Amino acid sequence: MTHAKTRFLTPEEISELFKIPIRTVHHLARTGKIPAMKVGRLWRFKESDINRWIELQYAKNPEFPEISEKAREILNGSGIPA
Repeated sequence: MTHAKTRFLTPEEISELFKIPIRTVHHLARTGKIPAMKVGRLWRFKESDINRWIELQYAKNPEFPEISEKAREILNGSGIPA
C-alpha cells in the first residue's frame, strides 16, 4: 500500500505564496482565519488544507461561478486539486 506524502508549508512559504508579510501569516493562523497547526512554537500549514481553503475563499465570491462550482465538487468529495 502506498501513501501520498503529506507536505507542510512554513509561514515563510505561505507569505511568499500570498505575497503578504509573515506577521500577517502568524496573525491569520493565531486567529483561526487560515488552517494551521502549531508544532511546538512553530506554525505549519498542511498544503492540502491550504489548497482547499483557497478554493473555499473563491466559492464565497459569486462573481466566480466556475470556481464556486469547483469548490462545491471538492466539498462533495470529488477530490482536492493537486
